[in-house]
Amino acid sequence: MRISHFLLLAFVVQVMGQAYPGHPECGWGYEQYRAVGDWARDAGSNSNWNPADNKGLMQATGATPCEYAVTVRGLQPNKNYQWKVTIAGEKSGWKLNWGCSGFQNAPNCTFTAPSSGSVIFKIVASYSYPLSVVPVGGGGGDSTANPPATSSGPVTGDRFVFAHYMLGYAGNSDQTFFENMMRLAKESGIDGFAVNLGKDSWQPDKLATMFAAATNVNGFKLFISFDMDSIGSNPSLLTSYIQRFANHASYYRYNNRPFVSTFAGQDNTLGLGSNVNEGWTRWKNDQVGSFNVYFCPSWTPLDPNSIYSNYPVIDCTFSWDAFRASSSSSRDDMYLKSAQRAGKQFMAGVAPWFYCHLPQWGKNWVWPPNVQGSEDLWVARWQQVINKPYPPTFVEIVTWNDYSESSYIAPLSQEVSVGKPYVYNPDMEHGAWLDMASKYYIPWYKTGKRPQLKENKVYWWYRIHGKDQQRNDPAPPPDQRNQVNDCVNVHTISSTFNATVEVSIGGRVTTFRVEKEEQNVCVPYGGTGAVTVKVKRGSRTFSPASFGPEIQ
Repeated sequence: MRISHFLLLAFVVQVMGQAYPGHPECGWGYEQYRAVGDWARDAGSNSNWNPADNKGLMQATGATPCEYAVTVRGLQPNKNYQWKVTIAGEKSGWKLNWGCSGFQNAPNCTFTAPSSGSVIFKIVASYSYPLSVVPVGGGGGDSTANPPATSSGPVTGDRFVFAHYMLGYAGNSDQTFFENMMRLAKESGIDGFAVNLGKDSWQPDKLATMFAAATNVNGFKLFISFDMDSIGSNPSLLTSYIQRFANHASYYRYNNRPFVSTFAGQDNTLGLGSNVNEGWTRWKNDQVGSFNVYFCPSWTPLDPNSIYSNYPVIDCTFSWDAFRASSSSSRDDMYLKSAQRAGKQFMAGVAPWFYCHLPQWGKNWVWPPNVQGSEDLWVARWQQVINKPYPPTFVEIVTWNDYSESSYIAPLSQEVSVGKPYVYNPDMEHGAWLDMASKYYIPWYKTGKRPQLKENKVYWWYRIHGKDQQRNDPAPPPDQRNQVNDCVNVHTISSTFNATVEVSIGGRVTTFRVEKEEQNVCVPYGGTGAVTVKVKRGSRTFSPASFGPEIQ
């Protein structure tokens, strides 16, 4: 029996005259947009240039008004392709198309597939209808005349957001891929990556590649997070990393000191002292003393009320306790008060979900234990951190790319290799969680002010299998599975309250009214079937061009 990853989707609803699918400013807003071309067979279709092929079906992104996009995989690296966009539906009858420089008979666009074999086709369905291709990892990509729009970049201030990056999944990733990930993170308001690394011999050089990439992404920073469960008592390895990277221009510094974190290590003396504090103090002062590191470990099992007084070696502490909703918030309060007494800092963890189905690795559970329901965790944790009287200086998102624990918010990429034991389902996108944070919760946290909305948004996510379903799975059922709720979680962010959301699951319809700025409703499955979400306002109905898979 397997509990699947969450599938996450979103769409935009009109507010204050902004364009959206179906708005008069977006041409043919009620039709379907498809990317077609001579790439389709390589991507798994039966034929090329087929305007009815769902492989190229584009969806409204919400990132740019009137923008549609679709991701395709399986292309041949470095091969040249042609493409265009067809606009289909009852009114158009597959007769409309856009090429690289205009309408109908315009020449096709061309592009070169990146080394990953994956690209995103985009069109902005307004004015000149620009087409663009964005590579997903690897080199190559857009050769059209119309480059995609870009974000204005992250909000700045005295609060910082980082994302936990698992270097262990990046063995085949190159500098171009890292640059793409860093640009996406930066455009989303994330200031840098906390790079989790262990004892593998290939990781120092791979980290060097990450730093080379960061050099080309202006202002984006990296810092080291030592995975002490992997490294063990090996202080010389820690020292070698600091000596090699701490003075890099892209290394994150707080108060002009290189920021260093850990995962675990709270029971590790490094073989340098009679107790943990003594061992880490000797490493910090004797082995890397000239660097004056700013030490912010994640020693979450320790008592937050006394961690600073019992372990004066730390300058800050990072809490991995990001998965318990109300109890996580209570521990945040303890950390914040303890840090204030010590004149030090605290970094809170924010996470969307935590599920692992790897009994061969000793990890087969939904986390945390003894807590019923974590479907709204991503929303709840951001709101808890934001609503503190004095929010923490740092937030670390757990995680950017931990596929094995299902907590990733990055788009699926070349790091997700089909056949790997940690890839449960290679099609479960979580990117809308990143979109939600980027557009709303990260700016709110950094500025202390609720963002002024330019568009209303609806996000929803769900598992495609019920928790009690017995499937053809050789592994035992995950622990704590009964603590999840079988429901489609719907989160609305809205400045107007005259809309009704309709959720259909296998034809069973549930409706609710939007009554506040942020609203969360979890609609019980009630069985299996297709999931659709619509928004009704007055006489108009809004829905995305396509939906996710059925609940099975």
